Amino acid sequence: MAVARVVSSRETRIRRTWGKAVEAWQDGTFPKEGLPGSAYSPRLWVLGGGLYLLAVLLAVRSLALAPEGSWIGGGEIEGWLWRYWWMKQLIAGAWAGSGPLYALYVTLVSGSYPEFGNLLDLQVFSWPLEILFGEPGHHNFKVVLILLANCLACWWFLSRLWGENPGSWLGGLLFGVNPYFVFEISNGRLRQAVAFAIPLFALYLYRSWRHGGGRPTLLAGLFLGLTAAFYFYYGVFLGLFCLLFLVWHVWSGRHQPHARGVLARLLGIAAIGVLFSLPFGLFYIEEAFGPNVLEVAPYGTAFPALEEMTAPQGTIRPENLLAGSQRRFLRESLPLDALWNPLLPHALPGAMLVLAFFPWGSSRRIPWLWLATFFGFLVLSFGPYLSLGESSRVFLAGVPMPYLLLYRWVPLFSRLFAPGRLEVLVYLALAVLVCLRVQGLRLRRPTLGLLIAALAAAGMWVQMEVARILPFPTVRLGVAPYYHLLGDRPPFGLIEVPHRTGDYLEFNQTVHGQKVLGSFAQSGVPPGYPPGHQAWLAGKFEDPGNSFVIHLEALNRDPMRPAPFSRQDLHALARDGYRLLILHERGCYYLDPDRGERIFFAMLEHFRGHLGEPILHTDEPVHEGLLGRQTLDDRDPAWYRMAIFRLPGQEGHPTSGRTEPKP
Repeated sequence: MAVARVVSSRETRIRRTWGKAVEAWQDGTFPKEGLPGSAYSPRLWVLGGGLYLLAVLLAVRSLALAPEGSWIGGGEIEGWLWRYWWMKQLIAGAWAGSGPLYALYVTLVSGSYPEFGNLLDLQVFSWPLEILFGEPGHHNFKVVLILLANCLACWWFLSRLWGENPGSWLGGLLFGVNPYFVFEISNGRLRQAVAFAIPLFALYLYRSWRHGGGRPTLLAGLFLGLTAAFYFYYGVFLGLFCLLFLVWHVWSGRHQPHARGVLARLLGIAAIGVLFSLPFGLFYIEEAFGPNVLEVAPYGTAFPALEEMTAPQGTIRPENLLAGSQRRFLRESLPLDALWNPLLPHALPGAMLVLAFFPWGSSRRIPWLWLATFFGFLVLSFGPYLSLGESSRVFLAGVPMPYLLLYRWVPLFSRLFAPGRLEVLVYLALAVLVCLRVQGLRLRRPTLGLLIAALAAAGMWVQMEVARILPFPTVRLGVAPYYHLLGDRPPFGLIEVPHRTGDYLEFNQTVHGQKVLGSFAQSGVPPGYPPGHQAWLAGKFEDPGNSFVIHLEALNRDPMRPAPFSRQDLHALARDGYRLLILHERGCYYLDPDRGERIFFAMLEHFRGHLGEPILHTDEPVHEGLLGRQTLDDRDPAWYRMAIFRLPGQEGHPTSGRTEPKP
């Protein structure tokens, strides 16, 4: 009897202490006041930071065994490093030509040039870290810092509303180091992993809803703006979440204790967020609503049919966004079997799904808002058409998805080439759901919640290790020594073929600093940009009907049967300052992974017949393991062939008469 009384007394104290958490689980919202076990303790911050840092270091452990000078990631890393270089070039040229005020303006808007996309993470993370750690240390430290910040921000969000408990620790780990962020970083796209402001926005949004007041509203708006400033589409996603939140409030949230004037505060949060992020997204919006239909699908444009999108070479129509980029809508959508196939790189953590959705004797009420967020954004992340598999997609024809409505009727969504990025809110909602579930299990038996949380964390980690997305891949970047010689020459232009086939061509420009036909830089500079070297690099070849340029583009479609071109058009390029044509075997493998060498030698003979013998025929070093793979195969050598040709007909050009750089 004594033992029974002790157990009963203990359970009574637990239920009294965490009674508000029980209510929170039942109505799917937050307690009116903070819970015991305040997360403000510095000891908890140190403990949480240490645990998450240990997890992050375990995820990047491959760096310890990688050769010196290795970078975390792969895939598009060369293109993103070019963007970092180009942004510095723009700001330096603006400062030298127009002074510090215009340089500040360029700092805010240069992320829109050469393409849409915020680059605020450079100013906030990369550049300060580069001063301290150099290359590639600043990049690798940035990866660790981003993952750690995501973990701590989500833990803070969960623990401030449900108290410090195993569920909040687990939710923080799930949001900070999940397959989506790991996949993006492994492909060189760090910007998509900068998400620490999202859970902080959710925290203050709900404090504003529950308590009202100016401070939570202001902070929610600031974190909304900061989210959009880091990555514009994440701000758009939070806007959709606010609409979902408003619907939930009208349906069931209004029956819960909350402050008055919900709609006015939501409008205030949106206004603050827009004003804060506007300097970083102004030209993003201008271009999105501008007249250039080759860049943006007009409002109301229907998504291309599946048969059109999966054609051998696709189609080029003004209403189909950037030519060549439309397929990303299909390639970078979440496959349906990510829900049950744990070996897919984008697979959702099976242990977390079981924890969140297995019955477990749950209470009568469920958190509708977070369930709607999870399933709503999950369905949108499937993209325009349902698919199975990842490396080789199988599309389920005739199954249009809700994403098609957003593409057609929501401004800017036609530019979201990767619907899978909607997963960021899928993981936030899943973090909340697993936190609530662990909390409910802990109330039933104090040690049960801790045990289940530990098993779920271990299960997620084992899944990522077995799927080989952890540890993070590392690469060593290489640029052919010849490009270093080109950097010492007077300004001139290069033509690199196969034409516009990979980010490696842009990365080469960070070394040689010369103009490249079709470079990312040739998409323009901000209005009023001063003349100079940077403006010259951004200048386009103004002859859209040039048959030689058309010939280069046609080579990518059918490299074995070159199309004819006019010699006069080739001479026109030479008169415009283009002096060398460089043929890359690596780009030939981009055209056809199985016939790259054959294509290279076919192109070599083709250009030899038109341009004469190459002035140099050598190998170029490349990073070890293309696409971020840990091990090489026959198609991923550390060296590729390259051949350099001199363009004819340069007489009369200011650079004529100068000798070509020799190795």
